[in-house]
Amino acid sequence: MVISDVRTIAAGDSHSLFLKTDGTLQGAGRESALGAGVTLPSLLATIMSDVRTMEAGSGHSLFLRTDGTAWAAGRNLFGELGNGTLWSQEKPVRVMEGVQAIAAGSGHSLFLKTDGTVMAAGRNEDGQLGDGTLTDQSTPVPVASGVRSVSAGWYHSLFLKTDGTVMAAGRNEDGQLGDDSRNFRPAAVFVMSGVKAVAAGFQHSLFLKGDGTVMAVGRNDEGQLGAGTLTDLGIPVPVMSGVKALAAGGRHSLFLKTDGTAWAAGSNISGELGNGTWGNSTVPVFVMEGVQAIAAGGAHSLFLKTDGTVWAAGSNSTGQLGGGTEEIQRNTPVFVMEGVKAIAAGMGHSLFLKTDGTAWTAGGNEYWQLGDDTVGKRGTPGLVMSEVRAVSGGDRHSLFLKTDGTVWAAGGNLFGELGIETPPERSLPVRVASGARAVSAGFEHSMFLKMDGTVMTMGRNISGELGDGTLTDRQTPVEGISGARAIAGGGGYSLFLKTDGTAWA
Repeated sequence: MVISDVRTIAAGDSHSLFLKTDGTLQGAGRESALGAGVTLPSLLATIMSDVRTMEAGSGHSLFLRTDGTAWAAGRNLFGELGNGTLWSQEKPVRVMEGVQAIAAGSGHSLFLKTDGTVMAAGRNEDGQLGDGTLTDQSTPVPVASGVRSVSAGWYHSLFLKTDGTVMAAGRNEDGQLGDDSRNFRPAAVFVMSGVKAVAAGFQHSLFLKGDGTVMAVGRNDEGQLGAGTLTDLGIPVPVMSGVKALAAGGRHSLFLKTDGTAWAAGSNISGELGNGTWGNSTVPVFVMEGVQAIAAGGAHSLFLKTDGTVWAAGSNSTGQLGGGTEEIQRNTPVFVMEGVKAIAAGMGHSLFLKTDGTAWTAGGNEYWQLGDDTVGKRGTPGLVMSEVRAVSGGDRHSLFLKTDGTVWAAGGNLFGELGIETPPERSLPVRVASGARAVSAGFEHSMFLKMDGTVMTMGRNISGELGDGTLTDRQTPVEGISGARAIAGGGGYSLFLKTDGTAWA
């Protein structure tokens, strides 16, 4: 099946999201992660309209509408939907307003508010929310301020501040926080300066410096760092130059160069590198040209071309590629949809933000992370909500930042990653907070960046990924670092980029 007029895409663990140019959001893949109002596998569902961007977590989806409100759907075991409950949502629920960006991890969500504050919700057993505790949060908690972008890994989060510093929080057993240690960090620690973008994978981190150089650190057993070795690294090393964007997946990484070419490194067991082979690569390999955006899921990759078309490669076990194909995996990109302006990938689901502001999702939906009020995986994009500005996907939850700055979350909420106390899942996005400008969903925790640069986190905190100085999970958002401009949630850890260009974890 072919989807047209796609503006952006996102991939989760087992679902995919497609945002069309008219602002409608569609999803495909597994069960309830889509947020399309069904609980059975489905090839395509229309989720919502007026979506600006979206994020796909492992089992939940996030949607940012054009009015700045964030919406969420899917699994909510940890509170990753950020709506104050632990109930999964079949349809998107409104989370908060005043949001400019979102990120979804595996059980946690991040919301970046327009004032630069980051709010986080969901799983926090590794401290991935960055609120200094290990308590899951079902409602978003402030984590940091002065943040311009966020990224959520499986159990860690990254925050890019307006000063160029990067902050990280959460799980760190493979050195993914980049602070030359293996210690879990419930509160953000300094990583490096001169950074303009960050990306958090399952257990590895990527940093894009102002000169276009990519630095990588953390787990490297599949070559995901792209450094030419299989050795885990506790200190960031240079990987390649001439890069303008990056994405970190489960055990693979994507790089978008200034010439519009897309490159990939790491695991290729499901064809996620998209280069026509099945072999892993310890160095970046060429994938395709004419690309404007990239997104990396658990074992799948999304590519948004300059013509607005979306292409996907890798695992399709739950329909997360969103192309309507019956293939379980693909090692070359398949066409998904057109009219897309932004994409996001969760563990097994994908999110797509169309040019009209509608958010679409596809893939796994066992925890309603697709946010379309359905149960069942979806192999083609379904509409979730409209007026969305940004999206982010975690393990089984999704975050949506609406144009009005409100953050919404859907999906699993076991650890509070939705930012709400109950119920455990939400099939529709629930409103978590307002005044956000960015969001990022980690594996099982969430983060929000507020307008003032404060970061709010929630969800699992077992490794201190919430960055609040504790190891307590947070079902409601807790405040973390300030002066942040970007955030990223990974697998049990978080990254923060401060306004001064320094990176923290």
